[in-house]
Amino acid sequence: MTGRRDGRGMRYLLFHKSLSRFSFSSTNFSPKRLIRLISRLQSEGLLDTVGFTFDDGYEHYLDILPLLVAQFGIRPLVFMPTGLIGKPATWDYSYRVCRLNHLERRSIRSLAVQGVAFGSHGHTHSDLTGLSPRRLDMELKESRDILSDLTGSRVDTISYPFGRWNDRVVEAAEEFGYKRGFVSRYPAAQDRAMTIGRVSVYGFDTQLSIEAKLGQGRMYRLERYKSAVVNQLSGGTVLLNRLRGLK
Repeated sequence: MTGRRDGRGMRYLLFHKSLSRFSFSSTNFSPKRLIRLISRLQSEGLLDTVGFTFDDGYEHYLDILPLLVAQFGIRPLVFMPTGLIGKPATWDYSYRVCRLNHLERRSIRSLAVQGVAFGSHGHTHSDLTGLSPRRLDMELKESRDILSDLTGSRVDTISYPFGRWNDRVVEAAEEFGYKRGFVSRYPAAQDRAMTIGRVSVYGFDTQLSIEAKLGQGRMYRLERYKSAVVNQLSGGTVLLNRLRGLK
């Protein structure tokens, strides 16, 4: 597989939910399927070239992430919305059907000790592109400071909520000391340190489709197109939250 990589030779997978039970969400990729995927990548000698990122900081990450560290030597990277620590994920469109909570402070500390890395996902999981300069600065600073304090490590990585970013957001993030920024779009030639593309993994994905996403050729192009279409739907969550008065 020779899909586009970042400057360090890594390709990044993006996960959201990883629940064993039913979830009314296209982003749920169960723990069993995740383990099978990792085992296959390991058997093909590709595990060291793939990074595993998890957006939103859900509480159920406690059930799977320590296993990835202990069994496979993976250091998962979790992006946490710090203003929602220990709170319900009411911003998620599927919350009424499948209620989930975010990680608590002690859980973040525990995961960090076990080898899980943390990055910012903003403070309130808001679309950063629509915020005032003052509010944007708060989102970036609060999330960085809170996570650095909880983990005991300098936090200089961010995943832009809803995958939405622009030059103003990137420049502000750099001013607050962020060194890497992750987006939800497919990896592309124009990716830079602050706009690293990732391969999104959905519940309807298969081993073959994920490998195609990480590779090239006809199926690679097809999967890239599908991912672009699905990624655009994230804008629907932003719109719904605005209609509900959530920002």
